[in-house]
Amino acid sequence: MFDFIPKLSRWARGLACLAVVAAIPIPSVFSSAQQSNGMSGDPQPRDVSTWPPINPLANRTADANRILEDSMKLRENQKRLEQLNLQRHKEMTTDTDKLLSLANQLKSETDKDSKDALSMEAVRQAEQIEKLARSVREKMRATVSN
Repeated sequence: MFDFIPKLSRWARGLACLAVVAAIPIPSVFSSAQQSNGMSGDPQPRDVSTWPPINPLANRTADANRILEDSMKLRENQKRLEQLNLQRHKEMTTDTDKLLSLANQLKSETDKDSKDALSMEAVRQAEQIEKLARSVREKMRATVSN
């Protein structure tokens, strides 16, 4: 029967026969289903009354007013971000000045005391300097942007 197929194993010939048999009836099944449903290839109109209501603000079309509103919001956001960055920069400079003055005070106190041990006041001041330095570092990392 399949002499044109060079000596394939039994399962390969069976698989080839199965593929040929399975491929033939598929178009006839679909064509009979379309004819029985009365479908000629054109989609039937759907009943829109059963659909959920659509929010009119969900996907508004772009008109001149909307484009103008969006551009104004963008400009306002940019101004607000610039103001926040300026405020952050001012806070960093004041914190840095305070940090410098605290460090100089601690240095002068430790220079006065020639002892190897630090007083409790110096330890507290060092902790305050460390805390302030961390806050300055975090403010430097956090840039306010879109």
